Amino acid sequence: MERKESHSLAESGNLDARVLQTFEKKFEEVETIFHHNSALIRQISKNQEVANSDASLAINARLLRELNGNIGQVLELYADMSKEYSKALQNDQMQRKGVRKNDASPQSSKNFHSHVLSGSINSGTGSSTPK
Repeated sequence: MERKESHSLAESGNLDARVLQTFEKKFEEVETIFHHNSALIRQISKNQEVANSDASLAINARLLRELNGNIGQVLELYADMSKEYSKALQNDQMQRKGVRKNDASPQSSKNFHSHVLSGSINSGTGSSTPK
């Protein structure tokens, strides 16, 4: 779901290209770790089936520690992506607020007031001049 949302933000031009590159890189890292974890789990299962020696148990203990470390890396990668995404959303909101403030600039307010004072605003009577 998050991937879909970040993709839609990218399409609308609101998400920085650098952030998207970071996401892609981190997702690739996560995918690589998951593939490696799958291989570790298969090896652990295989060792468990023939657990006839202390050596295979020691190997499984090492593989489980590696698997645990890999899961920690995935958590860190997802946390980094979450921070990057939050930061990108905040930056986008700040930029939008800045645009809105500029749209309601004193200049546009002066233009409105000058139209009112000059009588060029339609008063609803069909006339553009005051009566």
